[in-house]
Amino acid sequence: MKKTILIKISGESLRDNDCNLSIDKLNDLARQIKIIIKKYNVGIVLGGGNILRGAKICNKYLTRVTSDQMGMLSTSINSLALRDVLANNGIDVELLSLIPMPTICKTYMPGEVKNILASNKVIIFSGGTGNPFFSTDTGIALRILETNSSIVLMGKNGVDGVYSADPKINKNAKHYNNISFDNILKYNLKVMDLTATSLLINSKVEMYVFNADRKNSLIDALNKKIPITIISWKGK
Repeated sequence: MKKTILIKISGESLRDNDCNLSIDKLNDLARQIKIIIKKYNVGIVLGGGNILRGAKICNKYLTRVTSDQMGMLSTSINSLALRDVLANNGIDVELLSLIPMPTICKTYMPGEVKNILASNKVIIFSGGTGNPFFSTDTGIALRILETNSSIVLMGKNGVDGVYSADPKINKNAKHYNNISFDNILKYNLKVMDLTATSLLINSKVEMYVFNADRKNSLIDALNKKIPITIISWKGK
């Protein structure tokens, strides 16, 4: 029986110089996923930051609920594009939305997920958690627990792992090769939101954090051929 891998890709990593959503980058994702599914069941969560980040547009005119809903719809736009690109690359794929959109895709039902994965279909989970005030990080934490995933590949935009501070600002920031979910909370590190981290403290999953902007990043991170941080319950 195949183990399950979940892949979390930031929306920003799907952007290129010409447009917010690069078909070339989606095709490269599809190429790598086609290799990974030979050994693993695969679920995917995409961010929406290349289109819109809900928390950043909340103001006196837009409530937090509305802005978060707009952000969740941004993840759905990216997910629809990836679904078609995967299908065009010969990959059997199912798009499940946490926000009911019956004329566009199937609505997420927890009880169906393991059967879909067991049928060798890739699942794309869109819409975050389906609720405002929660990020796609929390969404993937819930999917990890529901699918009993062994590994999560968490691709970041231009950052090759977890650091003690923002390496783009602080050149002396320390890179962690491995760290526990407990210490992510203790040191208030910004790799993922604290709600998601709290959910995973007692899980047995290993999360590989890497730079998604690198060529072949999914495959190389999985095989530990590039700099990564491994977050787990037994990390330091």
